[in-house]
Amino acid sequence: MRRLFTIAFALGAAPLFAGTPIATRCDVETTKAGVADVRRLGTCADDKTTNALWHLDRLDSGDGHLDGHYTPVAVHALVYVIDIGIEKDHSEFSDGNIIGGIDVAPKGATPSSCTNPALHPCISPSSLASVLIDSHGTGVASMIGGRRVGVAPGASIVSVYTGGGGAASVFLNAFNKIIEHAWDPATPQVKTAIVNMSNQLPQVKPTPVAYVQLENKMRDMTIGVDRDGNRDPNGKRFLFTVAGGNAAAPSKAGADRGQCGPDYEVILFPASLGASIPGVITVGGTAADNTMWVDSCRGAGIELFAPADDIFAAINTGNDQYRLTAASGTSWSAPIVAGVAARLLTENPDLTPAELEAKLEASPTAITTATDGPSGGRVVFVGAPPIPHRRATRH
Repeated sequence: MRRLFTIAFALGAAPLFAGTPIATRCDVETTKAGVADVRRLGTCADDKTTNALWHLDRLDSGDGHLDGHYTPVAVHALVYVIDIGIEKDHSEFSDGNIIGGIDVAPKGATPSSCTNPALHPCISPSSLASVLIDSHGTGVASMIGGRRVGVAPGASIVSVYTGGGGAASVFLNAFNKIIEHAWDPATPQVKTAIVNMSNQLPQVKPTPVAYVQLENKMRDMTIGVDRDGNRDPNGKRFLFTVAGGNAAAPSKAGADRGQCGPDYEVILFPASLGASIPGVITVGGTAADNTMWVDSCRGAGIELFAPADDIFAAINTGNDQYRLTAASGTSWSAPIVAGVAARLLTENPDLTPAELEAKLEASPTAITTATDGPSGGRVVFVGAPPIPHRRATRH
């Protein structure tokens, strides 16, 4: 069983990341956008009371203490977001870092009136489900490379639009298109790219052949593949960050808890593969008080924890608006890990997916007094021994 860590980085004598700290406490305006409750992000400064961007504040804290600051830096990395499209005109991406869109949606999955859903997802303002679901990819991408709320501002992001398709064939096609895109000379050329998956497939027993094909493809991609998708350690490599899933009340005693199993265990696919494949990271969620987020899947299938509760994720209702409804979930935790991985790749582009995962899991931090399982037992998740560090100068 793997040890479980939260994502956070202490800044050493030679800081891992260099930059100017920003305030994460900000003015926040809440409003309505059609049927959705949304927020706007105002001025951020030390004298503000709301730590709206606590998910960023958490990342440089080895002990979980929130001091109201985060140090962003320019990032040079390539990230693929397999999701429901990204609204590239949101202000979070005004630097132009949404560099492309790939459409692998099954025929008929998208209304014909929606002509470019990979980069301009169509939402129905009168439908809360549409607003939340069809904005999902925009929120995920904002966590990775958004200019105000993102972990890795400036990361090059490619939207891989699945149309909400829940078939293994859709994801296999997405992987093949990602490989093709990564080898295209017009794409920023990197040795290791990142693939974020905050939407997945349900558990199926016995495991169908199509799931085995997906697993084999992911194993190849973490090691390296040539332009035809064949395993090649000298080819393009891909790190996968995968949401662990969110719990909900079971329909009856002993039934699954939403996206988790009866005991909150990880059951989604490929999240269930994370512990067995170096370079595939399954991510659970934390709350602002540095405990496990109450609705996170958990257990041996979760390899890393990252912020999940009340996250300031972008939404498609307006180019300056963010979620208020449905602002919590491991869907936001996985791209936060992707953003940290992008920062690591900026520092060292030669890192393999397995090396990236090892570095992330050596993060000198731990969840404190986390609740695990339905019994409510208290479990302390202990991270790697802290490296010698000092705090960066705060302004």
